[in-house]
Amino acid sequence: MSIDSEAMVWFLMRAAYGQEQKAQEFLETKGIETFLPLQEHCFVRDGKRVKKMQSLIPNFLFVKSTENEMKKYIGKHPVDFLHHYYVPHKDNSGNAIGTKGIKPLVIPDEQMAAFQQWYAIPVSYTHLTLPTNSLV
Repeated sequence: MSIDSEAMVWFLMRAAYGQEQKAQEFLETKGIETFLPLQEHCFVRDGKRVKKMQSLIPNFLFVKSTENEMKKYIGKHPVDFLHHYYVPHKDNSGNAIGTKGIKPLVIPDEQMAAFQQWYAIPVSYTHLTLPTNSLV
């Protein structure tokens, strides 16, 4: 794949509910960098405690690529459920720029790096202390 690394940016992509990991796996097989923050979710099923990894931000996947590269896959089989997350694109007077007045949301590299760094910090609940009621 020949993607100009200078033109690559982080896009926030929207996927159908529960399809974020499928989209991530597909894009990574194409050599596209992705980031999908997950969290452990515990629930009870048939009387048993079950742990499952779920998306920290449901329906969203971060993708580092070019807009032209993503056009090859967005809305097309096998990831027809994957689309850009769009934001308004207007001039200073509030007039729409382009035919629809929207553009894909791009996450600045510094913000994405900070988010990835924050996500990498392990969370431990063993050191939490609850306040005690001293008025008893």
